[in-house]
Amino acid sequence: PDVAGHQAALAKANGRLISVEDHQANHGAGDRLCSALVQAGTQISCKVLGVQGEFGQSAYSAAELYDKHGIGPSAIAAAAQSLVS
Repeated sequence: PDVAGHQAALAKANGRLISVEDHQANHGAGDRLCSALVQAGTQISCKVLGVQGEFGQSAYSAAELYDKHGIGPSAIAAAAQSLVS
């Protein structure tokens, strides 16, 4: 991951980071990014949103699956709110 680029952005966000992935959260891009930032000594408050261990689902719309897996707009807003509260 672009650690330096994310460090610059995190400096403007008081170290707060939300990763939203439309696939497995475990061992995904968000996990990798948060780990790389911590290993580089960056102080972060991080939330990784994504699918939690379920596979092979379908729906009439992507929005239904996003809401089901907690990666829809309201879940993202709630995660952001939790980082500033």
